[in-house]
Amino acid sequence: MKKKQWLLALFMALSFVFASCSGLIDGIMGSNDDDDDDSSSSRTLTITVDNYADVIDTSSSTARLARMIAPESYKNTDVTAFWVYGSSSDGETLSPKSVSFTKYDENDNTTSEYSGDVTLDISNSNWNLTLVAVVESLTNPTEADVLAAAVLIGRANVDLRTGSSATFTLVPDGLTKEANVTLSLSSKENWFTTKDYPVSDWTVTAGIYDRVTGEVINDSNSNKSVVTLYDSGKDVFAYDSENNSSKATVNNYSVTMNPGTYLFRVIFANNKTKKNFVWNDTIRILPGKDFSDTIAIRNLIGIAPVSPASFYA
Repeated sequence: MKKKQWLLALFMALSFVFASCSGLIDGIMGSNDDDDDDSSSSRTLTITVDNYADVIDTSSSTARLARMIAPESYKNTDVTAFWVYGSSSDGETLSPKSVSFTKYDENDNTTSEYSGDVTLDISNSNWNLTLVAVVESLTNPTEADVLAAAVLIGRANVDLRTGSSATFTLVPDGLTKEANVTLSLSSKENWFTTKDYPVSDWTVTAGIYDRVTGEVINDSNSNKSVVTLYDSGKDVFAYDSENNSSKATVNNYSVTMNPGTYLFRVIFANNKTKKNFVWNDTIRILPGKDFSDTIAIRNLIGIAPVSPASFYA
């Protein structure tokens, strides 16, 4: 009986050793069991832009808000492409991939959401993605290429282990693509009263200034954005001394600026009394969005300024 017990114990011990060796070999060579697969594979991601109709105008409407000089929204004809790129929590990167958008619900005219499907060869991970809109043609661009060309940008996080969609809100903030603004400036009414304010005493300038510091903003070529409209008798507006008015138009106020929100400021400076009258309005430069506008400048000397009717957003 003891011999049988000893043989049984030996058999159990050998079985344990064999199982341990088998587990060790599986650990070295790889188990045949199916594990979660985090490797890269093709998958479809649905990308939605929730403010598409707000920042990309698909209609012919030209309605704009007063008290700001600014271009209209980007048009579908302006934006040539959308690109998505990003990085994952496990260190993988996604090079820029082109995306096309269609209206989220063709039967719902009130929605501003547009979506598009894109097939990506990426892993089942947590991804931080960036979507940009560009207004120029790009071929196999890098992340730096699309950022330099971007006019709108949005960011979103998506966990591909639990979902397959991402929603973006596009804004122009933080982008660097410069834009040209051309303003036709004219005098809406008499600027000077010869009795109290002789015309030869004044210099009138217009330019773009920082909203916080009040300093002149240079254009993208590092030139000051200020233009002289009138200078002690050297009237760009061709001052009419007989009728005490100036009616000509300056058509050459044209500057190329970095994107941002600034002040468009007209300064009436008296060269003798050193007294200034200043007219400020907000001007917004959108990335890559050239535009032009006509501005009628009212008289500011000695009277309260009137809201400029031709300043729009």
